[in-house]
Amino acid sequence: MGQRRTINTIEQGRSLAAVIGRLIGKPYALGEVDGGLDCFSSIYRYLEERGEDLPDEFQGLTLRNYAELFLDDPARAKAVMVDFMDQVADPIDPARAFAGDVLLLRARDAGEQDFPFLGIHGGGTNVVCSSREHGVTVYQRTNYTIERAWRCRRQYLPS
Repeated sequence: MGQRRTINTIEQGRSLAAVIGRLIGKPYALGEVDGGLDCFSSIYRYLEERGEDLPDEFQGLTLRNYAELFLDDPARAKAVMVDFMDQVADPIDPARAFAGDVLLLRARDAGEQDFPFLGIHGGGTNVVCSSREHGVTVYQRTNYTIERAWRCRRQYLPS
């Protein structure tokens, strides 16, 4: 039998913090234009930085025309977003999510934002996501309901 590699959780945490740190502060832009990120493109870039093998196009959509779909048909946009995550990461029980996992969230106050969106579990009660008001930043997860969660397949982060 081959040797089993253990994950150094301190090193893993530092790498995760570095990846998330490169996203925080980016402005919001629907469709990833002018250096800004929306919730879907911020997760795409996060997964890409983690070393995940991602398609440039999914179900005939790119990051840019996904934004058009979001404006034209939000229900289909959510379905595509969930299908994409199901393909590139492993679905898990939201109660078992931990730092680095991708979450599908919905604001507890439906008046705030009714459409579900993607975020990164930031550890503790933190979630990292992109909003129109603040760009990519850290929010308190207590303000949101977690509908779905995914664990990244690649657990060893590039430095």
